Amino acid sequence: MLGGVALAALLALGAAQVGKAQSSGAGFDTSRPPQLVASADGVRINPILSAGDTGGILGDYQMTGIPDGLGAYMKTRSNGSEVLQVLMNHELEGTEPPGVGARVSKLTLDPESRGVLRGSYLINGREGFSRFCSSTLSHIAGEPMYFTGEETTDTGSLTSDPTDGIGRGGTSIALNAETGDRRQTRHFGLLPHENVVPVKGLASATFLTTEDGDPEENVSQLYAYMAPTFRSAISGNEGSLYVWKANDDVATDANPSTDDISAGETIRGHFVRISQDRNTSAEALEAAAQSKDAFDFVRLEDAAVSKSESNRLYINDTGSDGAETQRGRLYRFQFNKSDPTKASLTVVLDNDTSTDPVQLTNPDNLDTSRNSIVLQEDRNSEYRTEDYSRVIVYDFSTKELTEVAHVATPDGTSPGSWESSGVINASRFLGRDRWLLDVQAHTATAPQPGRSLEPNSSTGEDGQLLEIKIPGTS
Repeated sequence: MLGGVALAALLALGAAQVGKAQSSGAGFDTSRPPQLVASADGVRINPILSAGDTGGILGDYQMTGIPDGLGAYMKTRSNGSEVLQVLMNHELEGTEPPGVGARVSKLTLDPESRGVLRGSYLINGREGFSRFCSSTLSHIAGEPMYFTGEETTDTGSLTSDPTDGIGRGGTSIALNAETGDRRQTRHFGLLPHENVVPVKGLASATFLTTEDGDPEENVSQLYAYMAPTFRSAISGNEGSLYVWKANDDVATDANPSTDDISAGETIRGHFVRISQDRNTSAEALEAAAQSKDAFDFVRLEDAAVSKSESNRLYINDTGSDGAETQRGRLYRFQFNKSDPTKASLTVVLDNDTSTDPVQLTNPDNLDTSRNSIVLQEDRNSEYRTEDYSRVIVYDFSTKELTEVAHVATPDGTSPGSWESSGVINASRFLGRDRWLLDVQAHTATAPQPGRSLEPNSSTGEDGQLLEIKIPGTS
């Protein structure tokens, strides 16, 4: 855990290490410098692949920019060797590159060298999805399944003009990482998704969805889809859609929201069913949620299951200027195992009122270990000149925040205009204290494939996939 000597070492700046993990020389290794900078002692950053990288062992694959949600699993090959399979979202919406929608890369990595052995697109951007954001990879009935969704509710017109066909109205998908087969899970809710997370160990197979809504147009709620099995939930053959609300006996008003609960407080609640007849569009679903007096958050972001309690998740709310939370919050959400329609919400961190020396601002992506949470900032415009978007560790035992890295935004640009994203705990794949994440270099561009998938056929936003070692976080 981040305590004692380990914490003291992390706080000693100036001796941060940036370098490659020990390499066997296998696979493609980006030659570009890391787009993330270590800001605590002992932190090591290893850039793996950059937008525009192509050639050599990569063959016809070229990395696209705006990387976001990640998922990973180990695979044993026919010769008995193990490789790391990494899935990576690209949050494209049809503008740059023109006519290219959301993509999902599949990368095969050598777990020793971290070199990329192979790259391909399981979703290539011509399918018409828009802005795949965070993601979760989980084995369902023995199959590695990748869950993600559109962060926009735009609906493409599907005309002959490819730029008109982007957007599926806020759908989510379940993608088989091995076969590439996918199924739209529109029954999980048509809404601007941040993440779709399977929650195991409950009486019902449950998917929790965080809504990354616009505070002015489509207020954020927590949705769940519950069914007898995860397979039947994915197919939609069984199960129901729900939205979370506060219990009547603890509600302070008719429609509780963020300002009805403060740091350290817990509010009990339950999920109420929403008919699929009211899930015909994002607007219809929002109206249905309001009619159920659903709990209104400001702008929910990523969610991740606890590594110690399967019925517990941690959820970020990024906040918004002038809203009930402006710098955002970290929540703990706890299901009742025997009756998952019952669940409680606790404010772990309120960044508007926190007195921690490291003031967390606009948290976005996160993942957990048994002793800590790694959090990534995506600073709203009003805070981008204040500081870099950082990678921050929250220690469960000390309840303290520690900055461990920040984006390498170039001089002359607002330091918070870049963001890191997609963090996942990779310690079981790559060794203790190892995490995978990416950087969205919003103000820079790089060559990348257009609709034809031909390398260098277009230009778009820059970005990078990286590994980071953060001592004491396993």
